[in-house]
Amino acid sequence: MDTSNIIKNIDIFKGLTADEFNLLCKSIKTKFVKKNTLIFSKGDENQSIYILKEGCVDVFILTETGKELILSSLGQGDYFGELSLLDSEPVSANIIATTDSILFMLNKMDLFQIMKNNSFVLSNVINHLCVKVRDLTDKVESFALLDVYHRFTLLLTDLSETNKEGLSVVDRSLTHKNIALRIGSSREMVSRIIRDLESGGYISIENKVITIHKTLPLSW
Repeated sequence: MDTSNIIKNIDIFKGLTADEFNLLCKSIKTKFVKKNTLIFSKGDENQSIYILKEGCVDVFILTETGKELILSSLGQGDYFGELSLLDSEPVSANIIATTDSILFMLNKMDLFQIMKNNSFVLSNVINHLCVKVRDLTDKVESFALLDVYHRFTLLLTDLSETNKEGLSVVDRSLTHKNIALRIGSSREMVSRIIRDLESGGYISIENKVITIHKTLPLSW
């Protein structure tokens, strides 16, 4: 997919005129990063918004004990770095490339000029921030109120899509360790939950694709 098609699908750039859109595309720079590259460390300064043209990144923090906790995974068309641009504060989380990735970069002054000239974009940015706050609130609530099993089932629900057979599938090539990092658990606990759900015929895993065959039990 070329630059213009990806940019057209970015929610915050909806409503641009043809001239504004062409100017935006001309302002975009491209950067290649290899798998396992740490793009940002928490506390870094940032002067650009980054859009994923290709590849995937994880956004994560480190707990007081040094354990990783994945806040989100981003793919093609997703973007990051916008919060530190808007409030001029350091980056609030670590961001690492989980695959070889190609990033589009738009610097702060260009983004601010677009928001100044187009009220639709400014409104889009505000709506985007509201969605982020709600998502973060839901995540904090799940960690505060739900046990590991229910955080696991919630993750499957959030990541699942319906396939041609009408079954819910999670096609993210998730390892047990990666799941554990997303729900704040140990890999061993995740492995036990998955083993029991497989034994009960609730899920199956083939080529790292998780298929949900029937409604997951309410407790474990």
